[in-house]
Amino acid sequence: MTLTTLRDRPAPSLLLDWLVAIAGIWVIAGLYVDGRAHLTEPLETFFTPWHALVYSGGAFAALVFAITSFRNVRQGYPFLCSLPEGYQQILVAAPVGVLGGVLDLLWHLRFGL
Repeated sequence: MTLTTLRDRPAPSLLLDWLVAIAGIWVIAGLYVDGRAHLTEPLETFFTPWHALVYSGGAFAALVFAITSFRNVRQGYPFLCSLPEGYQQILVAAPVGVLGGVLDLLWHLRFGL
């Protein structure tokens, strides 16, 4: 396997940068609201609007990256090089995020809310 260069990846995109920034703000706002709810509200279920805010932001980010990757693969880039430089870490981060969500659910089911 050879190392790739910037020319082996799609060009950076201002739209992608903005969508990722929006997703990041969405997730952080959700974490803030969820954390506040855990401190001030009696929670009876894992499935709250606050958790939905956190996870929908993550899902939005994953969708943005999936669409970007899919479009670039269709243009001929290999899957592992289908995102602009600096974004390839999402290929590891997305599965880790899904695992974190599942573990969060299991934690709440086992130890309560």
